[in-house]
Amino acid sequence: MQAARTSKNMLLTSTAVRAQAPPSPPQAVGCIDDDDPETCTCTQGGDNLCDSSGGSAAYSESFAGDLHHSNRRSNSLRRNIEGRGCPNHDSYPVNLNCASWLNVSASIPAYPFFNGASYADALAAASDLSSQGGDVGLTLNGVAIYTPYAGSYDYDGDGDVDGDDVMSETANAVTAEGDTFDRCGGHPSGNSAGYQYHYHVPPTCLLAQLGQYAGRHSPQVGWLYDGFPVYGPSGPGGVEMKRCGQVGAHATICLDACNGYFSDDGSIDVYKYRYYMSGETTDQSSLRASPLPTSAPANSSFYPFTPLCALGCKPAGATNSNWEGAVASWLPVCDDATAVAGYTFSADLDSSTPSGEGGLQPGVTAKYVAGTNPINNVSSASSDAAASYTAPHMPNVLIFQPDDLYQGYSPNWDAPADPGFGLPQTPTDATYQIDRIAREGATFTRAYTASAMCAPSRVALLTGRHASRGAYAISQTAGSYSGTATRVSVPYGKLAGDDLTHNLAAALRSVSYTTGCFGKFHVAAETELAALGCSFSSTESECDYAVAQAAVRGAGFDVAEAIFISNLNTCGATCSATFSHNTEWVTHEALQFMAGAIGAATPFFAYVNPTVPHGADAKNSLQDTSASTGLGPYDCTASPAGTLGDAWAAPCAASLATAADFSALCSTCQMATRDALWASSAGACTGASDRSTCSGVAWVDASLGSLYASTPPFQVVMPPPITVVCPPLPLYPVSGTTCCARRARSTTRCSSC
Repeated sequence: MQAARTSKNMLLTSTAVRAQAPPSPPQAVGCIDDDDPETCTCTQGGDNLCDSSGGSAAYSESFAGDLHHSNRRSNSLRRNIEGRGCPNHDSYPVNLNCASWLNVSASIPAYPFFNGASYADALAAASDLSSQGGDVGLTLNGVAIYTPYAGSYDYDGDGDVDGDDVMSETANAVTAEGDTFDRCGGHPSGNSAGYQYHYHVPPTCLLAQLGQYAGRHSPQVGWLYDGFPVYGPSGPGGVEMKRCGQVGAHATICLDACNGYFSDDGSIDVYKYRYYMSGETTDQSSLRASPLPTSAPANSSFYPFTPLCALGCKPAGATNSNWEGAVASWLPVCDDATAVAGYTFSADLDSSTPSGEGGLQPGVTAKYVAGTNPINNVSSASSDAAASYTAPHMPNVLIFQPDDLYQGYSPNWDAPADPGFGLPQTPTDATYQIDRIAREGATFTRAYTASAMCAPSRVALLTGRHASRGAYAISQTAGSYSGTATRVSVPYGKLAGDDLTHNLAAALRSVSYTTGCFGKFHVAAETELAALGCSFSSTESECDYAVAQAAVRGAGFDVAEAIFISNLNTCGATCSATFSHNTEWVTHEALQFMAGAIGAATPFFAYVNPTVPHGADAKNSLQDTSASTGLGPYDCTASPAGTLGDAWAAPCAASLATAADFSALCSTCQMATRDALWASSAGACTGASDRSTCSGVAWVDASLGSLYASTPPFQVVMPPPITVVCPPLPLYPVSGTTCCARRARSTTRCSSC
């Protein structure tokens, strides 16, 4: 809002007061040269100015009240939001006003209800915000959301402000004030609203931090004061959100009169309704916002850009004096007899509820410099729709968790002690890739597993809790060993109940990661498998492969491929007759998943679990022992999913001396042949059992090296201003021009053996 337009008033007048703060840093202050921020000067502001580089932002949420799933009483659960009103990104006073520090405190329903017996009824009775000045919501960086209302303004251009001046698609805050929006899409108000920084259009820099990608739903950027979430400009499948009927609007995925969208199938979030901030995002470079959301012609406008009315209501008794923060004065009281829930979850909310399931949002207050992260302009006609994913705050995550890979196996590792198993020691280069990653990255010398057994340790890693606190372990112990401490064992180390949704994969998926699991799982509870239609007599491996995949997907993973649902040494004839270890399959499926995510500019979480060296004898997979053992033969097409017919597996299926062909995914990702892996264990390890273990370690190492080589250059972000960029190194050690025997590849050139 420009200084001359002073009719806007802050909604939260009871708590929006000037903060007592230390002196503000020098403010980059109107702009003589739009290409030079240093020529910007502000002429008026509050007592405490926001840091123009984004250092004054603050945001927090908390719950209060003890009445759940209710819209009736003053003790209904509410979400208390505290913000400072200062953006966390660089901002410039293009309208000559200095953004000023305000304490904004709002209380909104934690369980939003429609103001009517249905969505349609609530829309018909929606609270009109078309002449509402001041904030109607708050973004996750503590900045106010304003409506398209520009206050008393000569909308029709006849030279006076009178009853003919009505806000419309072509006359609104964007058309009236858009030339004063900064590169992140916001600007400060005038004096009457305390020089409050706010957004009338999508908050580009916040979206860039949260992750706004072509073809994907926008992230949540904040809350409206009726309790419903607010999102950026893209809807389901990346659809550009416009009002229904506008030119360019999707036939069914489109916005209603309030700039909101109804969907209660759980595909977007845990609410039945949400609002959008619609329109183009800025280029983050021009000092004045460019482009601005289209306003003309009227039939193709993104108007109203922000919510124009509200469908929610507040519980009776919810007032500024009864609730901790200010309560929107325009929000009607819910009718106990008719108001229906506007959310889909049934669990009670508390501080431990994940943010993606209606819990507390953490806020985004880390300083951000415009242009640091790329953002896809959703209305761009450019064919370059998928920008490279580089957002440093959402790194790609690969957890590679081999089974029984003891420290004592490698002479290069500082093992605390041989655990008493008489471990064989591998050749020096058997763990070359693992050692290389340690040299190039960080090693954790005081890291401890939560359990010495495989399944409980996996449960602990995925849930972030000790295995003794797993829902399945607790329930099974109570049923079989009443009165005893929770048992921590492989049969009880499973994911069930709340652990299926409160885990690392589910949490990352809730913030737009794509998640994939590959290899050994072994944490599927029998109760979950049975519910999916598995009827087995002794082991999980007797379940159909499709059931195994469904069980993994039910634990928060979008993709479940190359799954070994249980241990290979306990599955009996079910697996020994048809398959054994197949590390090439696990590696290929993980490579394919990672490549797809990188190509789609989507952050990924890959949970990769080789089955070796634990379990069935690796020799039976690396060599054809069928004549002497009666098992196999197994090649890289033998799997729990049946015989693989994929092109990558054809070479290694034809001969143990030929490598799997990963060239379609990565030119530097080839793994050693099975013959070479078996040969690598000769000499340093003796006896079939020890050689099986040693070659299994080398097989794990080759898999990790393949995954590591597939990724783009690693960027290690240090505390500013240090940035270290490490290019991928070649894959296998080489002596001169000849590769080491166990990793023979004529096209590879690496460090010496």
